[in-house]
Amino acid sequence: VIDRIIDETLRLEREQGQTYFLMPYANARPWVARPARSIFVDGEIAIMIGARRLVRERHRAP
Repeated sequence: VIDRIIDETLRLEREQGQTYFLMPYANARPWVARPARSIFVDGEIAIMIGARRLVRERHRAP
């Protein structure tokens, strides 16, 4: 199940952009940094992938 959630999250981020996951005020003004990135979105995706990797590695352990 987690693999499908991660795949869907990555697909939505790729197709809709990071603002899909942010509150509407994320588009209130132009982003200062270019290209625009959200540490929140990037961090949440990294945590999901990291947690999946941790579970996978523990499952393989003897």
